[in-house]
Amino acid sequence: MAGCESRQVSSYAHNLGTVAANLAEMRRDKPDVELGIADLTPDKKKIAAISTQNGMSVHATSKNPERALMLLDLLQNDKEIHDLTMYGIAGSNYNPEGDKKFTAGPAAANYTGFSNWGWNSPLNRQDAAYPKEADDMFNTWQSSIYHFPLETFVFDTTPVKNEVANIGNVMLRYAIPLEYGLIDDLAKGQADLIKQLKSAGLDKVQTEMQTQIDAFLAAQK
Repeated sequence: MAGCESRQVSSYAHNLGTVAANLAEMRRDKPDVELGIADLTPDKKKIAAISTQNGMSVHATSKNPERALMLLDLLQNDKEIHDLTMYGIAGSNYNPEGDKKFTAGPAAANYTGFSNWGWNSPLNRQDAAYPKEADDMFNTWQSSIYHFPLETFVFDTTPVKNEVANIGNVMLRYAIPLEYGLIDDLAKGQADLIKQLKSAGLDKVQTEMQTQIDAFLAAQK
């Protein structure tokens, strides 16, 4: 139509923390772009990630696991080390704003791209530009979080460790080609996968898992 303004629109879906951080960066770097954040499922229950730490682990063959844990303790709980490894050099990569917040420094873009989330802790700072609407959304979600009965269940594979290993090998050989579309006859490929999983001991693993689940649920009552 004559006189109508042409606009370009884009969107993407991600977890709230990542979307909010990206929104803060875009508002800082592209102030001329109109930006917003929305809950795609406002009438649905929310689930919260359950974890025991921060995604860090010590390899079973480590000769000095206690030293690795000491390092992780410093990264998480020493304020100076935490700030340095999480945000970079103060005044360059970031500017501290009190003890809880920060703003981007002139060289903010030079300190990124690695998994420093591995030592998230209560010492984390929040970007001063973090969108208020994201905080409001997060706080609203707290009243609608659904907790699954098995969300803290951990399967002990010891009784079926050989079967679990065999199933892993079957998944590599038969499942991945199916996932990547490398099998022409999908029905046959699926049938072969199921047959191999059965041979590897899938039924035994399922039986053992159900036994542990039943005991876990009984203990919760």
